[in-house]
Amino acid sequence: MRRGVLGLGVVAACAAAVLVTAFGTSSIGAASTRTCSAAERAKHVKALTAFTRELVAKRRAFFRAHPDAAARRVFVARQQARLGALKRAASCRVGPERADVAVSMSASGGAELVFRIVVLNRGPGRAIAVSVNDPLPHGVELVSATSTSGSCSRGATVTCSLKSLAPGTKVTVTISTHRYLAGVIENAVSVDAATSDPRSANNAATARSTDVPLPAASSGPACAPELSFPGPRAYFHLGPTNYALYQQATGRLGMLLLFVDFPDAPSSAPTGPIFTAAVPALTQWYAEASYGRLTVAVDQVTNWLRLPKSALAYDLHYRGDYPGIVARHRAFLADAVAAADPLVDFSRYSTVLIVAAPHPGTSARMGVPFAAGSGVVADGNELRGLVVAALPLANPPDLVHETGHLFGLPDIYDFSLPFAEGTRNLGRWEPMSNTGSLAHFLGWVKWKLGWLDAAQLRCLDAAATLEETISPIETPGGVKLVVLPTSGTTATIVEVHTLRSVRNQVCDSGVIVYSVDVRAPSGTAAARIRPARDDPASTECGAIPRAALDLGPGEVASYEDGELKVDVVGSDGRSYRVRVTRK
Repeated sequence: MRRGVLGLGVVAACAAAVLVTAFGTSSIGAASTRTCSAAERAKHVKALTAFTRELVAKRRAFFRAHPDAAARRVFVARQQARLGALKRAASCRVGPERADVAVSMSASGGAELVFRIVVLNRGPGRAIAVSVNDPLPHGVELVSATSTSGSCSRGATVTCSLKSLAPGTKVTVTISTHRYLAGVIENAVSVDAATSDPRSANNAATARSTDVPLPAASSGPACAPELSFPGPRAYFHLGPTNYALYQQATGRLGMLLLFVDFPDAPSSAPTGPIFTAAVPALTQWYAEASYGRLTVAVDQVTNWLRLPKSALAYDLHYRGDYPGIVARHRAFLADAVAAADPLVDFSRYSTVLIVAAPHPGTSARMGVPFAAGSGVVADGNELRGLVVAALPLANPPDLVHETGHLFGLPDIYDFSLPFAEGTRNLGRWEPMSNTGSLAHFLGWVKWKLGWLDAAQLRCLDAAATLEETISPIETPGGVKLVVLPTSGTTATIVEVHTLRSVRNQVCDSGVIVYSVDVRAPSGTAAARIRPARDDPASTECGAIPRAALDLGPGEVASYEDGELKVDVVGSDGRSYRVRVTRK
């Protein structure tokens, strides 16, 4: 019996030796197609080495305790399976290092807003060349950026280089900012590394600040400034409107569009595209700019109407003789009305828009109001307004400008200068200054036209300081103007413009300071912007560069002269909190 048992032990030992030779660590085998990091492969090799080192001893012990051959075969099979699994794991192909780098962010504070960013390497490998990128949101200015590891650069985008992070390492980046916008500020940050990242979903994070609302506009006192015009009344001005000379800018303005040509300049051009390109934009602009207080309703006669005289015979060129201009345009309107009379009931209209075939004898564009009793009568109704646009100038900006003359608005550019120089008073901030602009009328113009109420104005009649929340002139509601009357005929205005409107073409957003002079006739400086900075090289706003006051990097937040000081103290990205000091 003892010899039999000893014989089995020898057999087991020999079998174990054969197995170690077959599966030993000296030849791990061909590399697996599975990739792993160097650290992972080293871990697998270590496990394989430990297993093979103990394999024989564990088998011998099992054989001593279990003489049954079937049990021994099962045990050996399990050892072989385990050994094979360890060999396959240890033969993985070492690929690029992998590291799951995650980022999270929180926001705290009010006016001094702090973003705390946490970067964590969740492993399994070391993360190489880790960087944090935070394009700071609109509404904050950078104060400082620090990191518990590495360094951070300053700029519109904060970039922090964290270098190399071992598995489990956490780094905190603190970005301190000064908030200049009210409301909710949302920031977005991302993290990147040269190491392969198995989970990209946690490489970005956002944080939202608490809501810091802009103070509401005051409830008053309201004011109704009126600048009087001494002496003879000019034809067009920014003072109170004489409705015996001009049309009302509220309610409904019935307008009829006529297409006219001449014996010496016939036209067969399709009229539909002309209407589509010009009229809907015209009517929409006045509906928006007036906050719905004026409806320009346009009908048309779709065919060309032949006038009895040549274009030259109507002599519609502007020569500075305004009474003569009015008389010649009245005769032109009378012939157009006579040509259309068999087709139209003129009792529904107060104004005629004439698109004329191109010819040197017709004015390029003109808006002519007729005083009560001096218009053209048709179907028992007096037509008191004429807008003329010779092709190809029947476009929305020109039509908005020329229609404005029917309400008594002046040309706010200098007739005596070339156009680029002559529009330097207001540039593209006002359609009556630049005929290529679809910006809204200035707030003072809207007040003159009856589109603003006294409750939307605040006045500083004497030396004092007023702080107010002003909403954009392009949107309805809210306080719109702070008015500083400087004499019986002049005033300085503070208001807000924004890019956010349906048809607005303002080149910038912010607080505008400008002066008005109701004595100035058409073709002079009836209004003049006081720009935030003088930057002749800039062309962003036409002839008036950098006019708007605003908050934020690169902006100018204050304006001061001998008369007043204006400080922008807050904004929510739409309305502005403004402090106006009259000296």
